[in-house]
Amino acid sequence: MLTIKKKPYLIAEAGVSHFGSFEKAKTLLKAAIDSESDAFKIQVFNTDRLFADEAKGWKDRLKDRILSIDEIVNLSKLCDENNIDFIITPHDDYIFPHLKDIKIKALKIGSGEVGNLDFISRCFDFSDFIIFSTGLSSIDEIDKVVKIGQEKSKGCAILHCNTAYPTKDVDVNLSVITEFIKRYPSNIIGYSDHTKDHFACIGAIMNGAKIIERHITLEKNIPNAQ
Repeated sequence: MLTIKKKPYLIAEAGVSHFGSFEKAKTLLKAAIDSESDAFKIQVFNTDRLFADEAKGWKDRLKDRILSIDEIVNLSKLCDENNIDFIITPHDDYIFPHLKDIKIKALKIGSGEVGNLDFISRCFDFSDFIIFSTGLSSIDEIDKVVKIGQEKSKGCAILHCNTAYPTKDVDVNLSVITEFIKRYPSNIIGYSDHTKDHFACIGAIMNGAKIIERHITLEKNIPNAQ
């Protein structure tokens, strides 16, 4: 179960910026540790399960941005040894059978899973705590996710998010955080940031965000890095 010991809880989102290299993943983890982040997060998927055969372009783009199960297990052990929480964003069910061997504090549901309630429900089954990004969701859709968590007696954090990469300051709309706090008083409210600098994160904290997620990378200006 994820516990917020100090506020805000900082998630260093490495995503796939390790580009399939375990050595780069370890360097990213070190950067997260050095920055005193509370959690280190990666994205996990199987390209054959995630994309149809017709989506060859996406398969080719992402096929080399995957860590092996053994590497993910070892990464979780390194997080544990360094007292930093390990979080995974699963984009398909590929990782579920292996979670018994991986020490995670939470599963993160990306904005792209909006409406995928069967998958989200399964994520609740495999983790005591879910972090849900709302970048593409309506209020009704967020309500449904919150209800699943309540029915399963699992913890759930709701993150305000804009899915533009990068997000312009004019489009951040931090007032949503205040509305989420009012609407979901039993849930932790946070902010997933895609802006170019840190000012929106500061504003989110001032508006009551208890979780801040920020992307990290070792390399910039790489085409199709996301």
